[in-house]
Amino acid sequence: MLAKKTSMLLSAMALLGLVVTACNAVAAKAPATPTPVESPLEMPTPVPPTPTFTPVPPVTLADNGRAITLHIGQRFLLSLGGDYDWTVTVDHPLILSRVVNVTVVRGAQGLYEAHSPGYATLTAAGDPICRSAQPPCQTPSREFQIHIMVEQAAQATTTAVILTPAARAAQ
Repeated sequence: MLAKKTSMLLSAMALLGLVVTACNAVAAKAPATPTPVESPLEMPTPVPPTPTFTPVPPVTLADNGRAITLHIGQRFLLSLGGDYDWTVTVDHPLILSRVVNVTVVRGAQGLYEAHSPGYATLTAAGDPICRSAQPPCQTPSREFQIHIMVEQAAQATTTAVILTPAARAAQ
């Protein structure tokens, strides 16, 4: 039995010696330094810096009637609360629109993103949730509106500005 194991071990060592010899022969034929290959894929593509923005605070019922200045790419959360069933419209969806396939927290009506320079008005009409109860409540419906100005990003770091109606009128 020992003789059979010794024979197998010697055969394996001989095979290993052949593999090492073959690898050395291939390595000897290979050039010492690799030849550079020209390929358009090897050239790094310059990427323009992505502007970073100061986060925009959530837009709430307290912002009703205000003007908001955003830069292209900035987003804000519309959070009008859960006491009303809100229907939100934007008059210029190419300038500002709701981001689809984003789940928002309870009481929020969506995440909105600025797309191109211009002006847009976001309007929301809210019917009280208790109106669908039995008996229905007498709470009145509510209107909400903000005016959004979207600008090009002029620098790497920008800040969103929310103006009160009085400050907007003073401009």
